[in-house]
Amino acid sequence: MPQYLVVAGPNGAGKSTFSQHFSRPGALIFDPDEQKYKVEKQYPDISQEALESEVTRKYNAFELKALGSQLHLTVETNLRNDFLADRAEFFHEHGYETRLIYMLLPDLSTSMDRVNLRVKQKGHFVDADSIKTNFEKGLENLVSIAHRFDQLMILSGANTSLEKTQPQLLLTVKDQNIAQKAINVPLWCLDIVQNIEELFSSNNLTRGRSRD
Repeated sequence: MPQYLVVAGPNGAGKSTFSQHFSRPGALIFDPDEQKYKVEKQYPDISQEALESEVTRKYNAFELKALGSQLHLTVETNLRNDFLADRAEFFHEHGYETRLIYMLLPDLSTSMDRVNLRVKQKGHFVDADSIKTNFEKGLENLVSIAHRFDQLMILSGANTSLEKTQPQLLLTVKDQNIAQKAINVPLWCLDIVQNIEELFSSNNLTRGRSRD
């Protein structure tokens, strides 16, 4: 069964770094930041509205290619809205397994620091207002759309800026049931993990626990 995977999280969480690792072999990977960079480089004076329209057009092309050949598709996002949850339901109706991976960061300042470091290393720039909106809206939407995917994984990206450090698995939900939860959830994300856990508590018939 092909997979529609959404890799989400705030700026600097490590989405682009780990999206290929999370994806199934041969998956198409849509990175909106990379697509924006390519369009802006080709059309330096493009308006924001036209830029968003062109990125959306490119995303639609990825969808058509994936659906046409039943390919796995991975999409990176800050989860500012529920657009990709709607698309996940569409892909589910077309025979895809859907999965959401959300990478958490401890706080807004960590997200800003990661972006500033990336810019110094010749990476793409994101303005402070957008970083703040992405951080806050992403968490809000995580809670509201978590149940709309076949599988959900919550990860900590707190240490992923360190070389060769993998994200920490905090919570896994499969078919609306909690399948796995870390024994030691960091205090900074305990409330978030508990909020997600409560969403599925009525369906939680069996619970597995992972070892850190």
